[in-house]
Amino acid sequence: MTERDMVTSQLLSRLADPDEGIQQEARDALYLIWAPPLYRAAKSRGLSDEHSATSCVGDTLMCVYLKHDQFDAKKGTTEQWIWGIFRNQMSTSLRKTPPPEEELAQAGPSASQVGPEEYLERAERCVGINRAWERLDDAHRQELGKKRKPGPVSRARKAALEQFRQLLKEEGVNYE
Repeated sequence: MTERDMVTSQLLSRLADPDEGIQQEARDALYLIWAPPLYRAAKSRGLSDEHSATSCVGDTLMCVYLKHDQFDAKKGTTEQWIWGIFRNQMSTSLRKTPPPEEELAQAGPSASQVGPEEYLERAERCVGINRAWERLDDAHRQELGKKRKPGPVSRARKAALEQFRQLLKEEGVNYE
């Protein structure tokens, strides 16, 4: 059992104290102990903006404060319990905060980066890709925007890829 775990365990028991002052001191101490590592974890695991990361930490600690009586030492340490709550809050936060859609290049590379012929070819290819993407239906666009999970490719993803390939072909874009 780590020192942080022992201190956290004592603070959780103080949350049950009938004295509001003792409860507030326990909440403040839990915040000081847990907010920094939870914030770093939120930022490193996908909540890149400060508001979302701070909100996730606040939601996690609020859950700890409200459900302190549900902690069971037989099932694990206080650290494991709090990190479990954090993982659940992260999942919720990531679902609430869709990843920003990356904008597709509108003009392609600049003429100074490549020769004039290659510049025109790349620019035309970018335009064709953008047109194909815009013609792709919303469901397939969302499917292709998701992070691919390990394992076999799903039927929905295969269908989305097939439609996008067909649209690229119609736009005259050679993707191979």
